[in-house]
Amino acid sequence: MDTKESILRLQVTNLIDSPFQGRLFGINDELSKEDSDKVDELADSIRGNGMMQPIIVRLVADGKYEIIDGHRRVIATKLLGRGQIKAIIREYDDKQAQVFNIIGNLQRKDLNNIELALSYQRALDSGLFADRRTLAFAIAKDETYVGDVLNMLRMDKRVVDDLLENRSIQDVRILRMTRLAEPVNEDGMNDEQWRLYRYIKDLKLSRSQVKTLIDKRKTAKEEKAGIEVSIDIKYTQKGLTFRIDYSKVNTVKKSEIKKLINDNAKMMKIEINKLLEE
Repeated sequence: MDTKESILRLQVTNLIDSPFQGRLFGINDELSKEDSDKVDELADSIRGNGMMQPIIVRLVADGKYEIIDGHRRVIATKLLGRGQIKAIIREYDDKQAQVFNIIGNLQRKDLNNIELALSYQRALDSGLFADRRTLAFAIAKDETYVGDVLNMLRMDKRVVDDLLENRSIQDVRILRMTRLAEPVNEDGMNDEQWRLYRYIKDLKLSRSQVKTLIDKRKTAKEEKAGIEVSIDIKYTQKGLTFRIDYSKVNTVKKSEIKKLINDNAKMMKIEINKLLEE
């Protein structure tokens, strides 16, 4: 990526957010407690040691500079009451700025999966990339990985909110298995997916443990769906014979079936006797 650049001290008031940044907060937004604590730590570091790395910006309309990298550093500088900040100015076009933001997000360990997914989605929505494949190629990532990250936004809304707030599960393959095991409905909800997700989160299951759990759930569902009883009734001149095959039913269900048959047999006897008395 060939670009011209220069280094200047810029007025903080001349800085604006990038529409391509992956974070969910801008330089003028109210921060969550977690993000606020991190900005406080960064401000303390800048106060004591100075800013180790300039932010990266590009010049846009009306003499404003769009932040390409360094949103948190800008917020920390504002917190310290400083009016200027050291910045590297690069001549990026829209696509270069967007790719730089995404690559920068990939390198940030503190960016959660949902923020990363939103960054990818913004890139696709912008029209700068034809599809997931071209986006994956631009950021040197496997297309399957990019797809898994994006598909997290299509999980149960409660799962998405929890991932955003708690960063509970970072393994995208575990989330893919959870999503595929219990797909959401047209309203973006699935109670079973939500319960499965919480179970995996609470027990801190590994990828192999999740696979085993989901395989067992699938087998149990298939067995339950495949269980049925066969009933055979034969009529003769003297009466009838009634045979029910429940060999595939578990012991508890067999007891329930027996009770059901006995109760209904008693009622049938009463109704038949009434009929004969008429």
